[in-house]
Amino acid sequence: MFVRVLGPFEVEGDDGLVSVAGASQRAVLALLALRAGQPVGVSELIDALWPEDPPRSARNTLQSHVARLRARLGSATLITHEPAGYCLHVPREAVDALRFESLLRNSRSDGPRSDGPRSDGPRSDGPPQ
Repeated sequence: MFVRVLGPFEVEGDDGLVSVAGASQRAVLALLALRAGQPVGVSELIDALWPEDPPRSARNTLQSHVARLRARLGSATLITHEPAGYCLHVPREAVDALRFESLLRNSRSDGPRSDGPRSDGPRSDGPPQ
């Protein structure tokens, strides 16, 4: 499974794109994906779905969204409920934004590259003066 949150939200499964219906289900999945492998608290998810005034049925509605997501993703164990909250069990590399962060962090720790553009002076390939 691969989750794209940079640009249009998409979920790619083994058999191609997975349709995630409804903005609330996409929001829940996006929040879980951005914390891949780590639990997201129920209250945090509820606050994200209903920032002003959550309905009395918020917990039940969240449970319903998660059940539908599990069905769409084809696995009851991909999203689990733990004491700390819900968790999407995918590696960080399975979420485009987290993969981008890792690549950026790794490139910075590698130090400057000798074949890249320099930022300490004027560029010679700029527009004519």
